[in-house]
Amino acid sequence: MSLLHNILLEYEENECIEAYGYHYRLLFILINKPITSSIFWDLFGSRTREDIGAEVASERPLMTEEPIFARELIWSRRNEAEQISQTSRWALFCRYAGSAGVLFGQTVNSEVQTSRMCSTFSLQLAVLHPILPNILLRGFTHSVIVALSVCTVAASDRPGTFRKSPQAAKANAKHSAGILEPQTFHGRCAAFQYRAYEYSEGGNGPGHGAAKPAMPGPSPASSKARVYTDVNTQKNREYWDYDAHVPNWSNQDNYQLVRKLGRGKYSEVFEAINVTNNEKVVVKILKPVKKKKIKREIKILENLRGGTNIIRLVDTVKDPVSRTPALVFEYINNTDFKELYQKLTDYDIRYYMYELLKALDYCHSVGIMHRDVKPHNVMIDHQLRKLRLIDWGLAEFYHPAQEYNVRVASRYFKGPELLVDYQMYDYSLDMWSFGCMLASMIFLKEPFFHGQDNYDQLVRIAKVLGTEELFGYLHKYHIELDTRFKDLLGQQSRKRWEQFIQSENQHLVSPEALDLLDKLLRYDHQQRLTAAEAMRHPYFYPVVKEQANANTDGTKAISSSNAT
Repeated sequence: MSLLHNILLEYEENECIEAYGYHYRLLFILINKPITSSIFWDLFGSRTREDIGAEVASERPLMTEEPIFARELIWSRRNEAEQISQTSRWALFCRYAGSAGVLFGQTVNSEVQTSRMCSTFSLQLAVLHPILPNILLRGFTHSVIVALSVCTVAASDRPGTFRKSPQAAKANAKHSAGILEPQTFHGRCAAFQYRAYEYSEGGNGPGHGAAKPAMPGPSPASSKARVYTDVNTQKNREYWDYDAHVPNWSNQDNYQLVRKLGRGKYSEVFEAINVTNNEKVVVKILKPVKKKKIKREIKILENLRGGTNIIRLVDTVKDPVSRTPALVFEYINNTDFKELYQKLTDYDIRYYMYELLKALDYCHSVGIMHRDVKPHNVMIDHQLRKLRLIDWGLAEFYHPAQEYNVRVASRYFKGPELLVDYQMYDYSLDMWSFGCMLASMIFLKEPFFHGQDNYDQLVRIAKVLGTEELFGYLHKYHIELDTRFKDLLGQQSRKRWEQFIQSENQHLVSPEALDLLDKLLRYDHQQRLTAAEAMRHPYFYPVVKEQANANTDGTKAISSSNAT
């Protein structure tokens, strides 16, 4: 066991497998721990058991880096997940890890040095394989050996890759012949290459809305942001090239965890104390994802530091043993939005949405799209009337006419462009999400567009905005709609916003609110208000007036103090 443990540690030190940490953590658990229900759910469930059922129904994955074999096996047993027998659970882990080997081998086999390491790794496992005491551990190593050997052989047949060594050829012949036909496995490798492409943005995994390799047919029309179009073009490459960014990792011993605040698909969040100054902070411990994604989030947070109503990154730390990265943020005494939104007055909603627009306009002005605006990511300290926009894990630098992954944003806040697979989106995506938040707050309907899956989400939107404008949008940008929508959409007429006014919410709705909403929730992303335009809308006049008066009073107070 220790030999296997050391082999994996050696490859982790070479950063060959760091991006796929979950797959190798699985092996350590297989070696060191019994597989209990709690471990099963820790690994395969990023949320509560109740939420997992909803995620499965909506075709969202249970894990970020989940290969297809494990996904199928988990889904086939989802209804009796708690009753999965010990043997089945072992089999699931082995099958999962083997498919992880395919994904890993296919992803890295184009690099000469890493491919050599891959081949050597498979040989080392081949030596170890016969002496493993457990049949299921042997099944695990067998899957990885076959996956790595076949993938590295495939790599060696392409120009520019290393010449296949006799040892590697021998290992491939020994372990792949008679087990899996090479052409069959090549097909699976291609599927995993496609799946690796899907996951490149750290999106939502398999299902509708994934960014796909180019398919035959007419190309969608080009589109550029109406504002802040060339911000990153005019900046030095160092500003936006997060791939080349080297984070500065501090000592994690400076922070002591106090209590868990929550968990998400990509992280777990804790309240903590900075022991050097006794200051409250929030520590976001990142789950294993690609290093590129972690670098992107850190680079964006560093660029945004000091921005209006943007959560402040205090520190970046990494555990010296597990090498698990964590981000340290300022602490906000947040009130859960489900509780808070029920209490907000008309003015409160105007105030906080204006503060959120300040954050959005700032990040857009420096060339960054948030891509996950939703109530969960807006922290509000109601007592101090302080708002912060958090969770920049899906944020991205905007470059004009670039195609982006559509697997971003949470379903209820996804813009139509994401739902119809239009990849040339821009800052206006955040303004759709902002509009969804505004609608849910003034109509007391959370979420406002409540789709059961990504297909149904567009249907829910069409039932409010109508299908005529949707088809006009698709025609304008030469977007070909998924055939499955034809039966689902039908013909829908546009609803008037006044139809959503009820006795419970009428005190929050005004003509200005409906006008603002109408100018935000537009199919055509080019027609939506920008953050700066929205801030100038009459809906926010009372807030602007009060803040101007407050500034005037503050200036007068400072002047009289100086005079004294």
